[in-house]
Amino acid sequence: MQARHGFACFSHLSKRPIAFYPPLCYAGRVMKTAIHPKYYNARVSCACGNKFEVGSTKEKIEVEI
Repeated sequence: MQARHGFACFSHLSKRPIAFYPPLCYAGRVMKTAIHPKYYNARVSCACGNKFEVGSTKEKIEVEI
């Protein structure tokens, strides 16, 4: 990796710290797209009749507690 602005970036195999200032080392990197599941405000329905909303990767959740 190249050093930017006088700060060194080291590989994960190095015995030295990864970086003195990590944002300089990771600047310009793009996160992978389409690898995370879609997140919903899921509606939870219990067999007892109780209903509420939570965050989930499923749109609808039915429980029998």
